[in-house]
Amino acid sequence: MIGWNAAYLAINVFHIALLMMDKITINLPRETVRIYHKYFSTLSTREFKRLIMSNGFSIFQDQNIINQSDVPDRLYIVLRGNVEIIKNDETIATLKAGDFIGEMSFLSKEAASANAYADNLVQCAYWTHDDLERLKQKNLDAYDKFIAIIGRDLVRKLNYKNERRLDQMTQLDFVV
Repeated sequence: MIGWNAAYLAINVFHIALLMMDKITINLPRETVRIYHKYFSTLSTREFKRLIMSNGFSIFQDQNIINQSDVPDRLYIVLRGNVEIIKNDETIATLKAGDFIGEMSFLSKEAASANAYADNLVQCAYWTHDDLERLKQKNLDAYDKFIAIIGRDLVRKLNYKNERRLDQMTQLDFVV
């Protein structure tokens, strides 16, 4: 009986230690602090660091990151630099640090509707479908939070697009 109680106690102490470590704030790399506070604050700093630092990084310079009509196999997030979203030779948006690139195409596994062009030097972190599946298997809570963050990013971009469209409308458009 004493042995079983000791085993239960050891298991509970171990899990409490894991929970406490997950809640302790850790220092983030300087370039990711603003991104964390602006977009990823629903994750603990430890979850955020694991999410960003455990995956691949790419650097682009004056080149397309995603080509229109290609199905992207990676979900990118801008860490440094600006990315121009170009459709029909017109820049329709500029993405900055913390913005996802090609999230709709990546999640839907459909062709991209525009080019994502690295304006000068751009550093990105990325995830593949396998990376997200591993995250889902290992830490469902962090996966759910990450999907919610992507959803909020999409809503923010759609709101921006709608506001821009309203600004371009004339008074005559509202009469019709």
